[in-house]
Amino acid sequence: MKKKCCLFLVVSLLVLLFSPTVALSKGEDGEETKILIESHELKTPNDMGGINARRSAELVDGLVLGPGEIFSFNETVGEILRIRGFTYGYILGIDSSGNKKIYFDSGSGVWRTSTAIFQAVSDAGFEIVERHIIYFPESYTMACNSALVKRNSGLDFKFKNNEDYPIKIESLVDKNALISIKIYKLAPPEKK
Repeated sequence: MKKKCCLFLVVSLLVLLFSPTVALSKGEDGEETKILIESHELKTPNDMGGINARRSAELVDGLVLGPGEIFSFNETVGEILRIRGFTYGYILGIDSSGNKKIYFDSGSGVWRTSTAIFQAVSDAGFEIVERHIIYFPESYTMACNSALVKRNSGLDFKFKNNEDYPIKIESLVDKNALISIKIYKLAPPEKK
């Protein structure tokens, strides 16, 4: 498992080093200029968890984090309730005896979004403050490259904007369950 994880990290670093991830988007008068510093995609299954991944991505989308501020996935997304657009699904977990157990619970799939955000901010070099790995590897990510969240259990994903400029997170889950995370450096509007 360690060899696969290390190989994955080496390949990720090579892709990061040799992929053009910096792009400039000029804002209109009075708007900030966005400079793309990281773009990351995670293909996940299109199942019940995909509904929750999409909803949590909507709640993260557009978030601006100032220099020194800490992002908390649980605080940003809030309570995982049906009235807020989330659904129930199957979650593979561990019971109090340490045995694998399948639960039917709300929040199935939200960790897919936190994992995609973790992978993007980690690649971009932001400081990881809190992260928990999933119990079992999934077909679309290895356990060592995940960020498990579960509000009821106090498991959160947090990172710090350790840069001297604000950043903006844009997140989207398309109809095929592809999670797209973009992180932008925000620059003040250009003066005329």
